[in-house]
Amino acid sequence: DSNSLDTFSIYPNPASDVLYLKGNIEELKSVSVHTLSGKKINVEMAVDKIDVSVLPVGLYFIEINTFGSQKYFQKFIKK
Repeated sequence: DSNSLDTFSIYPNPASDVLYLKGNIEELKSVSVHTLSGKKINVEMAVDKIDVSVLPVGLYFIEINTFGSQKYFQKFIKK
């Protein structure tokens, strides 16, 4: 059995307006964006995309939580 977290990816990276999430969307419980210092940032999210247009330029982490209680972190650049 494959790990569902192996199938998640975000693009484009760096992103200016929208960050798309690709993978097993049905497994998603929550998605959140954090600064490098760990502060959670409220962003608008649709099923498979996140509006990052309001974020200042910089480096961020996206946290993906699945219904299987797994967490996945990936960094992205807001340009």
